[in-house]
Amino acid sequence: MLLQQTQKILSRLDSVNDKLDAVRVLFDVHPEAVAADVFKVNGIAVDTLFDSDNFTVTRAIYNDPTKALPIHAHENVVEYLIITRGRFILKLDEHVRMMNTGDCASIPPGAKHTTIATTPESEVIGVCIPPEIAYRKAGS
Repeated sequence: MLLQQTQKILSRLDSVNDKLDAVRVLFDVHPEAVAADVFKVNGIAVDTLFDSDNFTVTRAIYNDPTKALPIHAHENVVEYLIITRGRFILKLDEHVRMMNTGDCASIPPGAKHTTIATTPESEVIGVCIPPEIAYRKAGS
């Protein structure tokens, strides 16, 4: 029984390390693992809320409005961003857009983008179709 539990824990740790490796590749930074499905990049907590074979749903919480995720792109993924709290600047390729609570944006595959919070305690939900490997739940 103890051996089975230990093997399960070790398997989960392997998948967490795989996820962190995928995050490193996506953002070109070294994320901080907070929990199995939560990581921090530039002080921004990103967690996976839902994960399926068809899409992933993530949440990013920006406690410090001076922080931003690194500019990145999802090569074969459409990402929808929904602002659930606060205000953000969305940089999408050469375009800049102000986004408020309730606003939504569609990020096409391969588009370089980032979000910058302009208010403290800001939150954005991201939906990736198909699932982004960096956002998959550990063990998926």
